[in-house]
Amino acid sequence: MTTRADLALAKTADAATYKPNTTVTYRLVATNNGSSDAQNVVIVDDLPDIKQAEYLSNTGGCVFQAPKTLTCSLGTMAAGSTREFSVTMKVKGAKGEVVNSATVSSSTADPVPANNTASVRIACWSSRFERSR
Repeated sequence: MTTRADLALAKTADAATYKPNTTVTYRLVATNNGSSDAQNVVIVDDLPDIKQAEYLSNTGGCVFQAPKTLTCSLGTMAAGSTREFSVTMKVKGAKGEVVNSATVSSSTADPVPANNTASVRIACWSSRFERSR
């Protein structure tokens, strides 16, 4: 019997627009849609550039590696199970778009790798920027 885990990752932010120097909370949800347990599940979160946002904390027991990588070891995920956690960052003063992407992987074969990566884009603005529009 061939083992197959179909890991999927979803990522959202608690709002679509932020003012500089406020916090954003990202929610990551990993799901094993496969028929087998997923072994050695790891999420690697490529955080926004340090010029755009500063890492503050996470609820998943993840390890931060400067300048902008968060590695989350989830261990084994049973078939049909879901794991979720959040990552909190402080948006800095730059206006524009902040992109945050993450990828989930496992040592178990995954026949649908297209759903293993998730990204979220948020807009940053300041009242000065808004007045000049």
